[in-house]
Amino acid sequence: MSEAANKLPEKFPNPRLQSMPAIHRTSMVPSKIDRHPLRRLWHRITRAPKSVDAHREDRSRRGATAVNADGASWRKAAKRRRLTLAFLVLAQTAIASWYLARAFPTQQISYLQITIVISFAVLF
Repeated sequence: MSEAANKLPEKFPNPRLQSMPAIHRTSMVPSKIDRHPLRRLWHRITRAPKSVDAHREDRSRRGATAVNADGASWRKAAKRRRLTLAFLVLAQTAIASWYLARAFPTQQISYLQITIVISFAVLF
């Protein structure tokens, strides 16, 4: 295979096609973890709050990417996908619960049958 076929474009011309952030390979060296809870609490209390620039500098020093304006397009796409999935799950649960409620032999639904339908909807 040619290298051109393996290489993906960095930016898509249409922002709707970009549904995740660009991949940035970083070092896998773990950061030091303080295992003493009282010492961590003391450092958290006595440390002055950091500014936004200091947080970005810490993230870039650790190898993470800083937040930029390009991240907004994939976040919108991800939010749209999550909302669509939630809507589809809730819609099919409502339809299945309605069909279960109509399957009972009597037209009037008792409290026990309501409990059965609610349990079905939670477990569905």
